[in-house]
Amino acid sequence: MVFRRAASINSFRESLFIAGFSVSNGIVWREQKNFALHVMRDLGFGKTRMEVHIKEEIAHLLSELEEFEGKAANVRRYLAPSTSNNISALIFGRRLDYHDPMRMKLDEVITELIRFFRPTSLHAWFPGIKTVLFKLKLFDYDKLEYAIKHLLIFIAKEIDEHEATLDSNSIRDYMDGFLLQMKQREYKDPNTSFTKAMLKGELPPSSEREAPP
Repeated sequence: MVFRRAASINSFRESLFIAGFSVSNGIVWREQKNFALHVMRDLGFGKTRMEVHIKEEIAHLLSELEEFEGKAANVRRYLAPSTSNNISALIFGRRLDYHDPMRMKLDEVITELIRFFRPTSLHAWFPGIKTVLFKLKLFDYDKLEYAIKHLLIFIAKEIDEHEATLDSNSIRDYMDGFLLQMKQREYKDPNTSFTKAMLKGELPPSSEREAPP
């Protein structure tokens, strides 16, 4: 079931021309994977620095729960944001407050994406109809288009903000590392996979380089 879900997500994203690292292959996949592992290690992934991020997020979560004063409450609205904030700290260099309008919009988008990419979704069992469902917006697939659009808007905004404050002597997060790598390669390698399109996750599969035979 896990493999079916992964295949469903990747093939569906390819049909929407939203590829990027997760559905790349050959040279592109290898260089992006190696770069990601290198940057994540430098940022403290799996080390004490990451542990600090997690502890801080737990403290924020507990602070929110304390406001219920022991009364019964639905904590699901806090669990997903709490988890994704740890990822956000690595990728974007910051967490988003649970009540931040951007945080709430992002939660809505992620919820929609999870709903459409679950293992029991229609296109997971009948992959041949995924393009038709999307183009004709059947079975609420217009909501998927909405979710993807707003996710890409959020990422594009983060890229713009990071570019405006980029400092080669201080890599704050994964996005900083990627943008610096992109600047270093843009003149040396015109076919580099380090592009804004790759960072946004919307690189058309047809533009990817193939691994040599």
